[in-house]
Amino acid sequence: LVDPHQPAITFHLLPIEKMGPSEDLYIKMNSRGKPLTPFENFKALFVQMLEASCPEMAQRFALKADVEWSDFLWDYRGSDSIIDDEFLRYFRFVAEICDWRSGGLAEGEIEILAERVFGGTGKGAHDNLDFLFLAFDTWVGVDIPACFAGLLTETPAPLDSGDTSKVVLFGKPGSVEVDLFAACCRSYGQMRGRNRVFSWAETLLLYAVILHRVHKTPDLPRRLRILRNLVEASGNELRQEKMPALIEDVRRIVVDGTLDGVNAFNQAQVADERLKAKFLAKNPSCEPSLFRLEDHPILHGCLAAFDLDAAVFEARAGAFHRLFADPGCWPSLTAALLAIGDYSRRLNSRSIQFGSGSNPAPWRDLLTGAGRSDLSGTRLVLGRLLDQVAQGASDVKAALSSIEKNWLGATDPGKGLGWRWYFVKYGAMRTGGSGIYVGSDGALGYGVCMMNRRQMNSWYRDPYLLAIHRLSGVGTAVEDPWFTGYETQPRYLRLAKSGTEIQCVNAGFAMRPPLAAAHLAAFRTVCQAHGVGADNLLPVQQADCDGKRLDVHDRVEIGAALVRDLVDAGL
Repeated sequence: LVDPHQPAITFHLLPIEKMGPSEDLYIKMNSRGKPLTPFENFKALFVQMLEASCPEMAQRFALKADVEWSDFLWDYRGSDSIIDDEFLRYFRFVAEICDWRSGGLAEGEIEILAERVFGGTGKGAHDNLDFLFLAFDTWVGVDIPACFAGLLTETPAPLDSGDTSKVVLFGKPGSVEVDLFAACCRSYGQMRGRNRVFSWAETLLLYAVILHRVHKTPDLPRRLRILRNLVEASGNELRQEKMPALIEDVRRIVVDGTLDGVNAFNQAQVADERLKAKFLAKNPSCEPSLFRLEDHPILHGCLAAFDLDAAVFEARAGAFHRLFADPGCWPSLTAALLAIGDYSRRLNSRSIQFGSGSNPAPWRDLLTGAGRSDLSGTRLVLGRLLDQVAQGASDVKAALSSIEKNWLGATDPGKGLGWRWYFVKYGAMRTGGSGIYVGSDGALGYGVCMMNRRQMNSWYRDPYLLAIHRLSGVGTAVEDPWFTGYETQPRYLRLAKSGTEIQCVNAGFAMRPPLAAAHLAAFRTVCQAHGVGADNLLPVQQADCDGKRLDVHDRVEIGAALVRDLVDAGL
């Protein structure tokens, strides 16, 4: 009850003797003698606080809040036709920015936060008050929606457009709010689960626009674009405890126009922004192509998967847009890339990231979120593919199919059929929703999990068993092969009628006989015909290739033939 900061009970006191003439009291009581709203209570308390700490600002704040600031906020009023909530949300945004600029964490109720940030008599409080007035005054008499519409967009510029000045905000269609001020007034401080409705990214971008307006900085579209790229690459860095450092980084980028000393954002992306700036300084004609590539919905500003080489950059950028314009090309794209080389990126000791034939998210996971050194292999293969597409005919799907078929046709089985060959030949082996594969021994070979999601406790496929099931054509005679659990656990293709099981192992196929004695004779007959030994292993002929044992015959065809014969035998 006596806690000075968060008491269990609080009272709002309006001293009558200080109200002046009775008509003033009538006006301050909301013109109808009704109790003050929470906003009016806060405003009265804030003015009273200013009268004690900075008297010259008190009346100025009260007048502006009632007149100029209320005028431009009126267009953002809620369904109740008042601006109280909108005013308080934007006020809190400014107060939190000020607290972060001072190294605080912007915590506590609005009254406590306001007193901490604006209530002192030192230089910090006066600077914060100055910024408070500037952050509100900057919107007086301004067409705010037009201001943001001139800077930001949710739609990338057409490929034939020379105007790439607007910065694209990424997000689900219909969920992107270009007018950041409107979004702030509507939802700042609100939570959806554990996430802020008005996100950390939007907070930093709105602050950047205000800084520009306050300091009259030059070249805002370019600086805002750099900030957008950094924000998109810094999902792990955008959190409450890092906001003081992030706020300072935004000031460096927007006001100082430099990346020097920018330490809180993703450092791989900071390094790439420096490289892009040097590249454009030498090759200004590449700017439209580079900006359009940054604005691609898969890349989100990260170009670490592209060589910054003026001789090939624009052609490769155009080819990339063509490749990803039609999702129907993606299944062929996953095959064509593998035909050129291993384009994957290792995420950790177990998981390896590829693209997906059906889902754009894995492509973003593959091509962004890492530094140039980590993407060197991906960049090499992607560059070679883009060169071939750029030089080929306009039919992208045909070009990809040609790359795939030519590589398969040139492969000599006698020199070994590794995992790449199988992945290229059998589309079923590239259908994982996440694009992530987990090898049984940490590497890709003949024991692989094709993840539909990212966790091993979810359902996933064994790509070899899936390809065998699809090629066999026996339908429901074999149970649909889904698995869960650690990658080291055996995975079996199971015949529905007899329970006979087949496991893909490095040497070939390990068999589990049916449990019922009535099926054993038929099982032994089929096994004998296919060369299955007494150890229930069907070996696939292999050869030594660079220290590895690789198939010299297609194990998927061998497995599919075995499954068909088992089913035909009544198993």
